[in-house]
Amino acid sequence: MPKLRPAVLNVLRLLLAWIAAVAIEWGNYALGQKTFLLPLEAVPAGAFLAGVLGGWPGIFGWSVGMATNHYVRFLQAAEAFPEREAIFWAALPISYAFLGIAGYMVFRYVGRIGRGFPDARSVVAFAAAAGVGGVLTAAATKLLFPGDFMLSGLFTHTASNFASVLFFAPPLMLVASRVAKPLLVPMPRELLPEKPFPQNLQILPSKSDVPLAG
Repeated sequence: MPKLRPAVLNVLRLLLAWIAAVAIEWGNYALGQKTFLLPLEAVPAGAFLAGVLGGWPGIFGWSVGMATNHYVRFLQAAEAFPEREAIFWAALPISYAFLGIAGYMVFRYVGRIGRGFPDARSVVAFAAAAGVGGVLTAAATKLLFPGDFMLSGLFTHTASNFASVLFFAPPLMLVASRVAKPLLVPMPRELLPEKPFPQNLQILPSKSDVPLAG
């Protein structure tokens, strides 16, 4: 892949995040998921990945993508809440951005961890970022609907966010860290795997690593 200018890469990251947000939201609608009061399947994971892989351009692109969908395709959902119309196409996408911000901040400022999961420390950092982002997004979403705020709902929303990130994000991060590395936002002091994929995931020693009996 030819080397591109940083400004061009940032535009590409923004566009890719926007496309991903639009595709996931429309996919959810096609599957019959028409409510914004709970996480929508892969939406929390997508918001998290937008920040971890795309940085601030990715976070912005994801939020704009969600807002675009809510405004163009899902605005009828606000008919039951006309006074909260702006929440559905602006404030709610911003609340999901907390997942991306948490992921980006952890991988950007915690040294010697990697998006390709080169060691156990990276896995712990990933889980911590998913947990913090899940709580912040759930709290922000619930606060947008103060009349509907319940502590049990906050726990459910947090668990849904966390489960979505844990299920979808790791394989995509592994693939992106190796296949699309030039497009990823740079992370200072990022720890890279010592071996290429999939050898770095090897648990049992291969035949060549086993010493021969002499």
